[in-house]
Amino acid sequence: AKRFLLKKLHQGGGGEKGGGAAGDVAQLDAQIALHYGVPYAASVMAFDPVQRLLAVGTLDGRIKIFGGDNIEGILISPKSMPYKYLQFIQNQGLLIAVSNENEIQVWNLEFRQLFHSSQWDTNITAFSVIEGTFLMYLGDENGLLSVLKYDLYDGKLQKMPYNVSIHSLAEAAGVPLLDTQPIVGILPQPNTLGTRVLIAYEKGFLVLWDVSEDHAIAVRGYGDLHMKGQVTGAQTHASEDQIDNVDENEEEREICSLCWASRGGSTVAVGYITGDILLWDMTAVSSRQGKQTDVSSNVVKLQLASGSRRLPVIVLHWSAGSAKDTTKGGKLFVYGGDDMGSEEVLTVLSLESSNGLESVRCASRVDLKLDGSFADMILIPDTGVPDKIRTSALFILTNPGQLNFYDGGALFSARKSEEEYAQPEAQKFPVVVPTIDPSITVTDMYSLTGREHPSISLKKFCARQIVAPPISGNMKWPLTGGVPSEMSLKEDHAVERIYVAGYQDGSVRIWDATFPILMPMFVLDAKVPDVILDGANASVSSLAFCSLNMTFAVGTTSGL
Repeated sequence: AKRFLLKKLHQGGGGEKGGGAAGDVAQLDAQIALHYGVPYAASVMAFDPVQRLLAVGTLDGRIKIFGGDNIEGILISPKSMPYKYLQFIQNQGLLIAVSNENEIQVWNLEFRQLFHSSQWDTNITAFSVIEGTFLMYLGDENGLLSVLKYDLYDGKLQKMPYNVSIHSLAEAAGVPLLDTQPIVGILPQPNTLGTRVLIAYEKGFLVLWDVSEDHAIAVRGYGDLHMKGQVTGAQTHASEDQIDNVDENEEEREICSLCWASRGGSTVAVGYITGDILLWDMTAVSSRQGKQTDVSSNVVKLQLASGSRRLPVIVLHWSAGSAKDTTKGGKLFVYGGDDMGSEEVLTVLSLESSNGLESVRCASRVDLKLDGSFADMILIPDTGVPDKIRTSALFILTNPGQLNFYDGGALFSARKSEEEYAQPEAQKFPVVVPTIDPSITVTDMYSLTGREHPSISLKKFCARQIVAPPISGNMKWPLTGGVPSEMSLKEDHAVERIYVAGYQDGSVRIWDATFPILMPMFVLDAKVPDVILDGANASVSSLAFCSLNMTFAVGTTSGL
């Protein structure tokens, strides 16, 4: 490949007629057609539960798409910039990406193209697509809530004639505000078709807003804690966790994360910069609006560590338990909240409640160790079952470019004993061409066609193997989306090219490279039957292939 590129470059220069000046070098506009694996700069994820596709955004303007049957695709933005928000318009083949430079992009997955981009004037601090629609909520640094719509016919984003400023919202809710606050979270309430939305502001102000009627359903915040005396919380039976009373002298503090913590959107979990987590009941109207409510039933404080200096709670996700058992609240996934300097983990809390927030208890805690520094996590809902809120898998993205996943059944498994809990086993995200595990050492591409002989069909040697992702246990691979290439579905086609890679563990892998999509064929180990070889597991350092008699030669660093 190097000799070919150099030849092309030199042919483009020189002093020939019609060419450039002597010494000029032609520019070769090389484009990336395929990419395998998780990019090193991966930072954010999104999932389409209908088409079963996983999207991974990066810090350099790339978006990787993963589906089933080794289907992978890459989208490359014209600008190399980080993405801070990534969401699908479900079942439409459309992906919305928001960059750190506040550019809103609409990607079409069918054509693998950027269909539209729009530059927002202010800093976008919160973003959410309304499920089942082409509408999306957008919050900015000035506390303004806006609504956008993607027009499927003209392929453009339209700004809808509806927005709510923090001051008009506070006035409608009867809450005095002294200064402007950025919106840090937007959560459309479940089962409301997006007409009700929870808006979280930086300094702790929470409003459940009815868009259709322009009024506040519920208002919450640290100011509510001063209205009553002691706030009764729920006690936990897990020794490592604390669900405590909320101190009435708590000051306003910044919100870092939030998620719904109930099926119908009646309870929201909010993570703060102090390391606290508050569970707020959003069903009752705040007493600030003239109706008497018992604040003690509105909020419960969840504390993961007892130290005075704790990590901010920057990620919260909720997975509901069984709909048949009302006491099984669900799992709360938490990144942060532990003491400063503690080991970096993702905490999974099992919360149970038999009668509202007053009876909340933490039944168990599991700390999942991370393979690198945390970047993002996403819960993959199950499919084909009546209870579609159930989680089938957990994906955890860490730096650099490591994607591990857990079986949802293992996360929800029963405890071994009263004080001992099963530690779920992480599984590596399967890749078509491994580069790190195991480490790749040498590669080459070989042609099986030429003047000497016609293309060779490898069917007479071995049927091509469609290698399924290596998953242990009874877990089903949760990503099934994407459309396989028609060329790759022909089992009797003649193999014209093969791609070969040698590895540090002495193994050799071979792919069918006839078409742009690589198809796994063989995995050859370094063993010879009934022969003991010194250095058989040494790193592969050299490859040679003869297509006339279909023979490979493999050399290792040990001289074998």
